[in-house]
Amino acid sequence: YINDKYGYSLGNEILNVIYEELAGASFTVFTTRFFSDVFVSIADITDLTNEALLSQISKLDQQINQRIRNTYHVNFFRTNSGICFIQDANTSPETVLSCANVARRLSKKTLLPCCIYSEEIDRQEKMQAEILHSFHLALKNEEFQIYFQPKVSPANGKISSAEILVRWLRNGEILWSPAVYIPLFEQNGFVISLDYYVYEKAFQWLQKFSGQLPADFRISLNVSPQHFEEPEIFVKKIRELILTYQVDTFRLTFEITESTYVNNTEAVNRVIRGLKKHNIQISMDDFGSGYSSLNTLADLEIDELKLDRGFLMKVAQEGNLKVKLIMEQIVRVTKRMGIDTVVEGVETEENHR
Repeated sequence: YINDKYGYSLGNEILNVIYEELAGASFTVFTTRFFSDVFVSIADITDLTNEALLSQISKLDQQINQRIRNTYHVNFFRTNSGICFIQDANTSPETVLSCANVARRLSKKTLLPCCIYSEEIDRQEKMQAEILHSFHLALKNEEFQIYFQPKVSPANGKISSAEILVRWLRNGEILWSPAVYIPLFEQNGFVISLDYYVYEKAFQWLQKFSGQLPADFRISLNVSPQHFEEPEIFVKKIRELILTYQVDTFRLTFEITESTYVNNTEAVNRVIRGLKKHNIQISMDDFGSGYSSLNTLADLEIDELKLDRGFLMKVAQEGNLKVKLIMEQIVRVTKRMGIDTVVEGVETEENHR
């Protein structure tokens, strides 16, 4: 941003300021600019506890930021640091730098100025690496299996439809939670392959059991945000799968999160129009999770609204009357608009009431 707004000459001056401040710190043994705006320092922490080191780095951050703001009138500037303690002199420099850089990236995610690489971070990194390394073989070996989460009609207590979920199983046991691997797959694009795998398994199931299902039974399938980067390709792929497995499209509902619509409105609308041509219903998932706007209901051609589980939890745990009233009014509005409402998390008679 600084290079674009003020020019590379001023950007280089700021990099020199950062170097001077880092090299001049009392605990610094050696400092170099590693690449881009990333610096590496070797520090002597013989007489410092972890807390004292973090305090020193915090003061150094403030000193750097204050000098840059005062000298160059840059309104916003911040630094992020990652620390890796060298426990063993035989540890390779590459390993030390890699661990420090992982901690630096984590500090940016958590909005903390500094992060120390720990055994827990190391465990998480190794687990994530194993997950990513295992994905393609797991897909080939069909370790991902679909499960059905029922949607129950409050009018008669019968299962009216089901949402398709995916679980990663090996030797009959769940390997990792979706909360662990789905965000990883969304970051590197694996989620697209996983989604199409799930769609294909769900369509195969419909092809096999469609004749035994109630006439109005539907299945819901999640659409990951990454598909909206190429909406036409997504719709084309779904059409091909429908033709391959001769699926009755009236049994299909695709769920799109509200946040995806907010972040990529035009692409979402193109997907909705493409799916609607095949009589596929659209559900807005996670309504109320932080982006909610009633304008969204007016702008989108949706058939179903799924209230985020957080609504029900607030009512159940806190007895929050305001939230209950909001839920009641949303249900009334959607009913008048001809939109079905699904409340996530209803698992007991008390929730039902």
